[in-house]
Amino acid sequence: MDISLETYKVLKFNNLLTCLYLPAVVYLLNYSGQLYNLGKERTYVEYILIAAEFWKFFRFYRSQKNLKRKFTLGNIVKSILTCGAVVLIFHVGAILFGAPFLTEQYETLFFAVLLTVLTALPVCLYLESDYVFTLFSSIMLYDEMNQINPLEEYFLWNIRSCLFGSWLGAVLIPLDWNRPYQEWPIPCCYGAMAGCFVGNAYSFMQYAAYGQNEKRRSKCRA
Repeated sequence: MDISLETYKVLKFNNLLTCLYLPAVVYLLNYSGQLYNLGKERTYVEYILIAAEFWKFFRFYRSQKNLKRKFTLGNIVKSILTCGAVVLIFHVGAILFGAPFLTEQYETLFFAVLLTVLTALPVCLYLESDYVFTLFSSIMLYDEMNQINPLEEYFLWNIRSCLFGSWLGAVLIPLDWNRPYQEWPIPCCYGAMAGCFVGNAYSFMQYAAYGQNEKRRSKCRA
């Protein structure tokens, strides 16, 4: 997919939106007294994040006049099945990494859904569902960064930062502090959201730098 300067501007604005609404979601949870209920009770955070992703994508889609995407029933079903498979993978992976197996099933499912919304859903929207497992399989392959376009690179960095953030948040769970934010899956959920924030902030700076370079090249050509 060719990335035009106008597309970069839209992506940069979407990155900025993400960096704004993620802290806003955390603030609203804290304001409503549900900061430590994330993943344990219904907070509707996942629905807010899903709506935000669709809104950002429609802004991007309208800017891409040459975007060749067919929103057929087959593609939609395939994307839904792909996201469902990713939820299952994250659910099993969380259990293998120490999440409760027979108890706290809702908490583990919420964590898996949250990670899927932050990582796999945007890939299904902007690219195609086929790219999801391709990018997930490239998480540790840094040599392939020069072989992908900037849009794929953004999603790859986003996946890495979200997974790393959730893994880093798990460090708090085994500590014997007996604090409410140590309960599963609270630190991992906030860690994933923090990782998403960092990934979008990094992409925002990258896109901003690209825009400045393109403007300088245009002036030189003129």
